[in-house]
Amino acid sequence: MRSLSSLILELNSLPKGDIYKKSINGKEYFYHQYIEDGKRYSIIVKDNELESLKEKINRRKEIISILRDSNKDKDITLSKHAKELTGSVMCMEDEVARFVNGQLVYIDEDRCPLMIKRTHSLSSWLTSRVIDQSRVNARLLKKAFDIKENNDEIIPLYTYAVSVSDRYWFRPKQSKLKYKDVLLKNDIYSEISLSGSLLIYPNKPRLSPELTTIGSYEKGWKLIDDEWWLYKVGNDKEIFSELLTYEISRMLLIPSAIYEYDAPYIRTKNFATRCNYEPLKAYLGDDSDYHYVFTKLRELGELFAKEYLKLIFCDVLMNNVDRHNENIGLLRNIKTGKILSLAPNFDNNLSLVSRSELVIDPSLDGFMGYFLKEISKHKDMMDMYQTIDIPLLNEEIVQECIDRVPLKMNNEPEIKKYILHRYNYLLNKLHLK
Repeated sequence: MRSLSSLILELNSLPKGDIYKKSINGKEYFYHQYIEDGKRYSIIVKDNELESLKEKINRRKEIISILRDSNKDKDITLSKHAKELTGSVMCMEDEVARFVNGQLVYIDEDRCPLMIKRTHSLSSWLTSRVIDQSRVNARLLKKAFDIKENNDEIIPLYTYAVSVSDRYWFRPKQSKLKYKDVLLKNDIYSEISLSGSLLIYPNKPRLSPELTTIGSYEKGWKLIDDEWWLYKVGNDKEIFSELLTYEISRMLLIPSAIYEYDAPYIRTKNFATRCNYEPLKAYLGDDSDYHYVFTKLRELGELFAKEYLKLIFCDVLMNNVDRHNENIGLLRNIKTGKILSLAPNFDNNLSLVSRSELVIDPSLDGFMGYFLKEISKHKDMMDMYQTIDIPLLNEEIVQECIDRVPLKMNNEPEIKKYILHRYNYLLNKLHLK
C-alpha cells in the first residue's frame, strides 16, 4: 500500500473532471469537461490522447475513493480534562501513571515512561514529545489541526500524545478510548510537516505522528507498505554525511538505524516496532558528559557501557559533534518495561563534511582533542576500551562505504583520507593497536 501523502501528491498531478461524448453530424467527438477556479471548461480531446486521459481520470477517481475510505477514523476531540492534565498515561491498554490536574497520584514504576519515573511530571513528559514550534512547517501543521495553543504540554494532546516510536499515549479522564482507537494508521499530514505542502487538508483533524515528532529539522513520517519511515530535509552535504556515517557505523558493527536516500530527502526506518524507544534524556536528563553517561549506563550492564563507547568512537571518527541525550536512547520491553539495549545509532546528519572543512591532521582537530582528553581522565573508560574489538577499517573498506552512497562529493579522496587518518590516530591514542 502506498502512503496517503504520496497518493495526495499524485492526485494533485492528475486531471479533474470527466470525459463526455457528443455526436455532431453523425460523427463522435470526446470532450474533457472540468471546473477550475469556478469556471467550467470543455476541451475537445484528440484521438491519440483519449486513452491516456481516460486512465488518468480513472486513477484520480480511484485515489479519491481510497482517501474517502481512509477518512473514517474517529474525530479528534480534545477533552477539557486533557487540558487540565487530568487522566492516565497508558502503555497500550494498561494504565502506567495517573494524574489529577497535573499531579501524579499513581505510577507503575516498572512500565511508565522513564521521564515520568525520573521526574513524576506529566508536563515534562508531554513537552519532551512535542514538535519544535520554531519549525516553519510546525506552524502550518497547527493550522491544519486548528490548534491555537502555544503551550508545549497541550499540543501533543490533540492526538492523545501518540508516537510512532513507542506505545505510550494519554487517555483523558472519562474517556472510553482503547489503544486500537489511537493507533496511527495514516500519514496524511506528512507533506505539510516535511515540505509545507498545502495541496490538500483532511476534511477533519486526524490522528497523526507529526505533533510528537521532535527535532529542529523539517521532517515527516510516511507509511509505506505498513512500515513507518521518517523523511528529513537536508542539503547534499548533510545527506551524504548521514549516509556515509551509516555505512561506516555498520562496518564498525555498531547497531544502526537504516538510512536510505529518497531524493530529495533522506529517510530512516522506524526501529521501534517491537519495543518502546525513549531518549536518554528521559533517563538521565540533559547532562551528556561522557563519563557521567558511561557510568550511568554501566549501572545497567557492561554491554550498555561498551555499546556507548563504540558509539562515541564512531562519533569522533566521523566528526559528529552533535551527540546529545535526545539523539541517543534506550529500547524497552513493552510488556515489562525492562531496558533491553541502547537504541541503534541515528541522527548523524551534522557529521563529517556537513558543517566545516576537513582537518586532515587529527592532532589539530579540536573535537578529537577534547574527546581524547575526556577519555584519558577516566581509567575505567580507558580500561573498557581495551576490552572492545574495534573492527578493521582500511582504504578498500572505506572506499566501498563511499561507493554505496548514491550522492557524490567532489572531494571523496580527501574524505577517505580524513576517515583513515582519524581511525588510526584513535586506535593509537586509545592503545587499541
